[in-house]
Amino acid sequence: MNEKFKIIITILISLLVCIELIIILNTKNLQKNNPIEISKSKEYPEYKVSSFITDEIINNSERIQMLGLYTQNISPENTKKDAEFIAIVQIISCDYSSTEYDSVAGQTFGKMLINNVIKGNLKPGEILDYAAIGGYLTIEEWESKQPEEANQKREYLRKQNGITIDKSKTYMHIQFDKCIDAEEGITYLAYFNYNKEMGKYEFIGFHNGLMKLDLTKKQSVSVINNLDMNDVKVLNNNTRQYENLNDYIEKNINE
Repeated sequence: MNEKFKIIITILISLLVCIELIIILNTKNLQKNNPIEISKSKEYPEYKVSSFITDEIINNSERIQMLGLYTQNISPENTKKDAEFIAIVQIISCDYSSTEYDSVAGQTFGKMLINNVIKGNLKPGEILDYAAIGGYLTIEEWESKQPEEANQKREYLRKQNGITIDKSKTYMHIQFDKCIDAEEGITYLAYFNYNKEMGKYEFIGFHNGLMKLDLTKKQSVSVINNLDMNDVKVLNNNTRQYENLNDYIEKNINE
């Protein structure tokens, strides 16, 4: 066997050994990393939920219930007609509340994940910026948008009752009658429109436009594949009773 042939044989054997080692190592890695690959192979990613509303904010807040006269003429039928989009959504975050666009009740802003699209040109897995009526506002911010005469009257009443507060750390929790808050990790049936001024998707219809589903609150959210609406219930904010979600949709949206 000449020297050149020996060199070729040696190289071929070396290559075969390397290939075998690669196959063995890859097989072990596949076995070891299988759960990670399953996670990565999901059609939709998972998002950790968050909220600016801490226990401290809740404990240092005063709940203000807006009267029903604001919402008495709002019906499911009108809300359906007015909504550009209707979808099952999951709230990823509650980022902040502000009086920038609503000086009376303020709004809460955050991100939501689209799960099931019932009306409108959206896709499951899309993340949208939302705006929800009401929320937790510092008294300092809220009073900056109110008439000075009303602010002076409130300050007088505080002094009369011996109440001293830090307006920058004391909050007002503002809700309209029958309405609920957008809460991180919770799934809702939502009606909303795109607000060009805000550049966000705004929930409409007050208590008819955001309704909680009886699904567990989550620490992280991802699109729920194959959500069976016959197995889920929705909280009707008008009756305060849970109803079958599919029945509610058939009666109030698809009809």
